[in-house]
Amino acid sequence: MTRDPFHGISFVRERGDVRHFFDLAVTKNGNNLEIGNLFVGVRFDAVERKVATYEDHLTFVTDKDLAQRRTLGIWLGWSDDGFSRQTWKIKDERSLLKALKEVTDVFRTTGIPFLEKYSSPEEAMRVLAADDQEARRLTVLDTKRAKRAIAMALQTEGVRAALDMKNSKLAFLKSSNNDHYIEVSKWANKLFATGADKMTASAPPNE
Repeated sequence: MTRDPFHGISFVRERGDVRHFFDLAVTKNGNNLEIGNLFVGVRFDAVERKVATYEDHLTFVTDKDLAQRRTLGIWLGWSDDGFSRQTWKIKDERSLLKALKEVTDVFRTTGIPFLEKYSSPEEAMRVLAADDQEARRLTVLDTKRAKRAIAMALQTEGVRAALDMKNSKLAFLKSSNNDHYIEVSKWANKLFATGADKMTASAPPNE
């Protein structure tokens, strides 16, 4: 378990290169406590390290911050319209036990299936490659999604697939936001100039 100001309390499970996160916030409201902001995320460590290596970071961003990045994630307990979220107010033992049960139920019924589904590199690649509603829900920023898709393609399929992904993502960004296009283009140029050969040296070439 870890705690930080951004993610709140995080429960972490590692499965090789894949890391699972279950985050929640516990805040004090008068004499009571409130639990909310439930979030589950999947991190593909090699992909995130590759993305971070070729980015320009603000001076206050630490290695610990970068290690907490999630590749895909979703908030739990929000209404279908996205305007309200479920919270639990704790004022006594009874409300505490009720909150623990309901939070556990949300995680078991929604969080665990998400983590299992999107721990698959193929499923993660499908989402990262897209720029549709599902993709934007699971990884909000177009620039982050583009970098992760390129790095994931390089990691799992090789240079040719990664270059195809780069071209596809840059075409989308150029039509939607030129600043995002420039950012990802510069990042990708550094990636392929210094990182692609090392990353794929032991991998068989694509047919």
